[in-house]
Amino acid sequence: HIFDPTHISGSSIDHILTFSMNAQLQCTVKIDDENTLGSDHYPVYCNFELSFEKKFFKEIVYRKLKDVKDEPEFVVNLNSIFTHCLEDGLSFQDSVSKLSLGTTKLLDEYAPLTTKTVSIVNE
Repeated sequence: HIFDPTHISGSSIDHILTFSMNAQLQCTVKIDDENTLGSDHYPVYCNFELSFEKKFFKEIVYRKLKDVKDEPEFVVNLNSIFTHCLEDGLSFQDSVSKLSLGTTKLLDEYAPLTTKTVSIVNE
């Protein structure tokens, strides 16, 4: 961070080293080259600014369809729901409602809803 001389001989023997991931730490350096303190080293003033990432927590709900234990039985039951919705002579709207309710119940049995809290970083 120091690019100008920090010693009266004209060399830079004073250093400021920082490490920052994602540029979270900013360093501003000022060298008192008028040497108002009378030392053989110029006073070096540093201003550090640290910014933190904002984290938000969100709850998500999902199903683990890959974890269905008895897939062949699940497929048979799903086909049965489709067949009953078509054979009952219901209106289109009633068929869709019955299909939606039936598949939701089936999914609840074979792949129940899972809730998880995740953190989201807002940069």
